[in-house]
Amino acid sequence: MTRLEKFQLPAVAGLFLISGAAGLVYEVVWLRQLSFVFGVTSQAATTVLAAFMGGMALGSWLLGRVADRMRRPLFFYALLQAGVAATGLLVPLLLQLAQLVYVPLYGATGGSGFLFTAVRAALAFLVLLPVTTLMGATLPALARHTGRTREAVGRRTGLLYTLNTAGAVVGTLAAGFFLIEHLGLWGSTMMAAGINLAAAGGAFALSRMASAETKPRKAESASPPGKRGRLLLWLYAISGFAALGLELVWNRMLILWFSNVTYTFSAMLAVYLVGLALGGAFGSWLVKRLKKPQRAFVWGEIGVGLAALATTGLALNWPLELGRASQAVVGGLAGWGSLVASSLVLTLAVMLLPTFLLGMLFPIAVRLYARESGGVGRRVGELCAANSAGTILGAAATGFVLIPLLGFQGSLLLLTGLSVLVAAAAAWRWLEKKTLALTSCAATLAFGALWLPFDRLGENFLREGETLLYYDESESGTVEVRERADDPANGGVTTRRLVIDGNQATYTAVSDMRKNRMLAHLPMLVHPDPRDVLVICFGSGSTFGALAVYDTVERVDCVEIAPAVLECAPFFSEFNLDVLANPLARVIVDDGRNYLLCTDRRYDVITAEPMPPAVAGVVNLYTVEYYELCRRALKPGGVVAQWIPLYQLAVRDVRMLAASFARAFPHAQLWLTGDDIVLLGSDGPLSVDESRFAAAARDPDIVRTLAEVGVPGPMALLDRLALDDAAFRSYARGFEPVTDDRPVIEYSAPRNYRAPATVHDNLRAIEAFRP
Repeated sequence: MTRLEKFQLPAVAGLFLISGAAGLVYEVVWLRQLSFVFGVTSQAATTVLAAFMGGMALGSWLLGRVADRMRRPLFFYALLQAGVAATGLLVPLLLQLAQLVYVPLYGATGGSGFLFTAVRAALAFLVLLPVTTLMGATLPALARHTGRTREAVGRRTGLLYTLNTAGAVVGTLAAGFFLIEHLGLWGSTMMAAGINLAAAGGAFALSRMASAETKPRKAESASPPGKRGRLLLWLYAISGFAALGLELVWNRMLILWFSNVTYTFSAMLAVYLVGLALGGAFGSWLVKRLKKPQRAFVWGEIGVGLAALATTGLALNWPLELGRASQAVVGGLAGWGSLVASSLVLTLAVMLLPTFLLGMLFPIAVRLYARESGGVGRRVGELCAANSAGTILGAAATGFVLIPLLGFQGSLLLLTGLSVLVAAAAAWRWLEKKTLALTSCAATLAFGALWLPFDRLGENFLREGETLLYYDESESGTVEVRERADDPANGGVTTRRLVIDGNQATYTAVSDMRKNRMLAHLPMLVHPDPRDVLVICFGSGSTFGALAVYDTVERVDCVEIAPAVLECAPFFSEFNLDVLANPLARVIVDDGRNYLLCTDRRYDVITAEPMPPAVAGVVNLYTVEYYELCRRALKPGGVVAQWIPLYQLAVRDVRMLAASFARAFPHAQLWLTGDDIVLLGSDGPLSVDESRFAAAARDPDIVRTLAEVGVPGPMALLDRLALDDAAFRSYARGFEPVTDDRPVIEYSAPRNYRAPATVHDNLRAIEAFRP
């Protein structure tokens, strides 16, 4: 190795590390930006992920061949990084263009069906195609630069993979814990683009230095892979299928142990990437010492299956004990620090070993595939493309087919079985002494079948005295209905809870049902003649049902993202008045924001009771842009009612949410419901007509639905008006609104996790502005 090469290799590695950080920042930002157009349904998220990975696969496959024809592959890498910066900044503009096609298509297809799904996937692919194609070619380009001999390809490419993945860890944590909160989506994109430009500049300088001292490398060509090479591509694609499927199962399972907030998602992704990076580093060290890398590939795949079964089975067999152990490890940490730290510990226990082995396999696979003649860039590109294609299918199949049909345990056994079958196929074709390997494959599958507890995971998370009435693991989330007889928190009356991905969505205690009913009655009584009504989020259906009792109503629509939630409606029929059987009611299964973006219907009243804003992804239903969509969907003089909790939100957080509402609606009010508030907004003045409240007091259905939650009648609601239009403007003034670009509340709200005094502090702040 020349002196120049000794200097260049660490420098190139550093460039690839920082570009890995930029890549994960882009991915986090793009998933958010695409959700504003395509929604946050699991189907939409999967199509976005498939588009991202599809572009990466295409870039690896096509441009990896171009890298082989480049005499200065480092200069080619510099061009790729500059291109990533330029095209990455174009994504928001391309999204606007895609929206021009997406919205009319939604109206033409009703937002469902194979055609709509296919076109949405195509649009997402086209939006991300330019930038992800360039990103996919960066590893083949650097592999072509550093892999001067076939023996060095596996080791050096594995090292590049390790450093790029380590950079991805940094990008994940930076985006999840700092950048988006403080810089916003656009600021984070600008920073990532700046990193790409810095990498481009560094690569260009290194290329100039190399050109001054060394001859340009000869262009390479590669013959088509032989039988061994084609088999490896198929096996590595199946390995990618299993790896992405396992990540999805782990994420869906682990979120049941702790609150579903953005920090826990970032922590889980970071642990997954740390495992890959450490494994890649070990594999890079190991691969140059291997005389028979095919044997290491076989045993590595067996190890992936065995480790995944062992660690995940541990979590499934003793979930509460493992949760308590993770809490004990974090010691004296409290609040959100305890939440994040315990999620890290638990995720490390489940994911680290299997992901370490997955990362180790990459340099080994590169070493095996590099045995094919010539064309380092093409070889690495084809291998990465095959693995990416597998991950696309793995994400879609696991989310939409395996989990709904087989549940977490069955999906886990099948996915680890795929890793074992990859090992068995490789052993059968490549190993002379294959008996031990094949026997180990069979033993691993038998261990999984005996070790995994094939019962309902939800039963392991019940509180004392609770029984499980409903449990569903579907593509839209893990949905449960839990019952508590003689609930001491509700005066000894039996209560039920709807729990989605470990988060309580609704609770039949009187206090919770009261705010649901008030969310329905307040806008209906303030609006002079409500006929067409829309509900965002079904929950228990109690708000939906209360809206349908008004004589003036001609149609009540409800948008609910999770079909399983609708299946739970009979468990809450006492509170939702069996609304799904009401001929006035219509249910749309969709993301609420996506429906508002695409519908041409107009409503007199729109109510929204999403999950609290601390829950990951829910902030999309609390931003200025969302409220503007609501306002656009109103008839003249229409009223929007928005629920906001006062618990686990600091005073600043609630006033930021109020500022967002005030930015979108020229007229607004704040009503108290207990530990929550309801905001009413309209494009016209909001008049509280006491005669309308008095007339409602003569309607037995309205009176009954209020009396059931401890409100004597409609007239008693008048005392709940805390802030009129002028007072509300004063209360919200001076606080930064929550926007799509700056979803600050999603990051600040979890920091009040289990904070005891927020309700009192918020009520006192509201009282200070009360007329």
